[in-house]
Amino acid sequence: MRRAISIAVLLAVLVSFLLVSSPAESQGRDPKKTIAVLDFDNKSDALGYVGLGDAFSDQIGEALSKTSRFIVLNKEDLKFVVAEQEDVKGPDRYFSKSIVAVKDKMIPAQVFIRGVITEFESRTKYRDSDMEMIDSEWGNYAVNNEREAGYVTLLLAIVDSTTGEVLYSKKIKGEAEGIVKIFDYTYKEEANLDNRNFKKTPIGRATQIVIDNSVEYIKDRLSRISWEGKITKVEDSTCYINAGEKTGIKKGDVFIVYRGVYTVADSDKDVSMDVAKIKVGTVQVYEVEEDFSKAKISGLTRKVKEGDVVSVQ
Repeated sequence: MRRAISIAVLLAVLVSFLLVSSPAESQGRDPKKTIAVLDFDNKSDALGYVGLGDAFSDQIGEALSKTSRFIVLNKEDLKFVVAEQEDVKGPDRYFSKSIVAVKDKMIPAQVFIRGVITEFESRTKYRDSDMEMIDSEWGNYAVNNEREAGYVTLLLAIVDSTTGEVLYSKKIKGEAEGIVKIFDYTYKEEANLDNRNFKKTPIGRATQIVIDNSVEYIKDRLSRISWEGKITKVEDSTCYINAGEKTGIKKGDVFIVYRGVYTVADSDKDVSMDVAKIKVGTVQVYEVEEDFSKAKISGLTRKVKEGDVVSVQ
């Protein structure tokens, strides 16, 4: 009899917990964050390597996609963001606060990944005297034995897409040495970091170190950021969220709705922006499509508007 009562009490506690917990919390999961890896700037001495910044960002974006932890947007979907950022003056515009939020754009990515390549260099330690010149589709080579060192440095930043605030940043370096038969490499028009011969060189291995370390850094830092989405449309007591099945949203998920209150100082577009979040209410998802979901609005302190932020916290 006592055992039966104990089991009944345990069941009652479990049911009570399930009723008061939000589905997202009870499942112990976070929806996939949507990110955009924008074209990197090449500020290294290897300016003749056309497309180096694009190649770097493409490699990092592809690696992040393969983790299956993020939704990585196509760069074509974010052309207007790049155009807006070009209006911000100064060489550090990509790492400074942004005017995008002031323009009230509906940006599909939660964060941007930006980068500046400051070093991309091969240095010869020593070489033999005999050489043979070879011309291939990848460039012109002088073939011989030499010991070479490759050095690559990337300034990486994770940027809040709404405010332009740099959430995290780091200088990431890669160095590698080795005996090679290819030196005095003349880069042709397009950067190709996927080229098998390039990957075998010290500069290629140094590049891969930077890419791998960048991906690990991004994964670690994004794990510290709560998922956020946006309200894209409001109809009476229903709202649309710009995240759906692909993001991992489930029917029954409950999210908190926030609104950003911006204080902006614009001195010739060198923008300073402070953001405070105020709670608007809660929403519960009742229908999920591939790219969006519908939710019922409840617990209001203010009227939900298009552009409001939804979050698991």
